[in-house]
Amino acid sequence: MAKWAKLPPSALVSYVRTAMPADTPGRLPPGTYIEIVAYILNQNGLAPATKEMPADMSALAAQH
Repeated sequence: MAKWAKLPPSALVSYVRTAMPADTPGRLPPGTYIEIVAYILNQNGLAPATKEMPADMSALAAQH
């Protein structure tokens, strides 16, 4: 978590999109990856549950 806490959420979304699912990375819709990352961050205390993550990668890159 130390690595991802220092980066914008878009970095983790990009990583997850290129790595998941393992058999065919990137096949899910972009919004699905954002939802997955929002859940991961929330479960690890790095994102508030009351604020929705933007569905736009450039807006995510601006967050930190």
